[in-house]
Formats: sequence, structure tokens, C-alpha cells
Amino acid sequence: MASRRGLKTVVWVLGLLLGVPALLLGVLVLSPHFMGGSADVEEIADRIELPATWVLENEQVTPRMLGCWDGNACPSVNRLWESETPLSAEEFLALVEAIGGDPRNVESPDLCGTQVQGCSTDFRLDHWGEVFWVYLSTGAPNDVAWETDAADYDGKYTLGLIVQIA
Repeated sequence: MASRRGLKTVVWVLGLLLGVPALLLGVLVLSPHFMGGSADVEEIADRIELPATWVLENEQVTPRMLGCWDGNACPSVNRLWESETPLSAEEFLALVEAIGGDPRNVESPDLCGTQVQGCSTDFRLDHWGEVFWVYLSTGAPNDVAWETDAADYDGKYTLGLIVQIA
């Protein structure tokens, strides 16, 4: 009976001595996949080239990590530009195509640049074997502007971009 108990103890000790290092090695090998940079989403976001009248007002980059504690998907990029000149439908569709989306999937592209409500699109994009969700939207930045006739609106327009892991 005593030898059986001793054998169980030896098995437990060997399991701990071999299992813990193996687990740590696994974490070290896999962690670069779950933690680290945001280069992939930034590379997609950097495909947008806007006219000089558009100014980047806000950017939030969330890198890849084991847990996304701030509510954002990770990795992700959120950017917001402002301009006093709206994007035309052609300009907006060109941005969608530059990012990798299909301009034919934009709902009501004729509203871009003609109404303060603007237009938007979202799509999935395969980038080096990973799938990302892309959202692009343009229009007036607030509800007051939305209630204004486009001919009377003289405020700023915004362009918002979100790129995140799907």
C-alpha cells in the first residue's frame, strides 16, 4: 500500500515538473498570435488617401492582446476625419475600393456629398489569411445637422473608419 502512494506522488511530481514547463512553452509560442502589434489593421486603414481638406481629428489603435478589456475588438483602428467639403459619391466609392471593398455594395452612394446624412458601407476583408471587418461612413457629424436641409448646411463633414478583426 505504501509503495502505491509513493508511486502516485512520483507521478504527480513528474506531471508538475513536465506539465508546467510545457504549458509555459505553449503560452510563449502562441502569445505572439494573440498579443502584440496592430500592423495588419493599420496597413488596411492606411490605404485611405484623402484630399488635403480632410484633417485627421481622432485615432484610436488597439493592439492584439489576450483580452480586450476596453470594449474594442483587438486589433482595431478607429479614425475620424473632418472637412468643410463633403466627399462626392465618386470619392467615397474610390475609398471603398482602395480599402478592398466592392463599391457596388454601398447603399445609396448617390447620397454621398449631396445630403448631410451621407452614406456608409461595411464589409469583410481577407488580409493575409485573417478576416477583418471594415466600416466606412461619411456625413454630417451630429443630429442637428441631419435635420438641416443640405443646401442650408454649412458645417463640417466627417469620415469615420473602423477596421477590426472579424
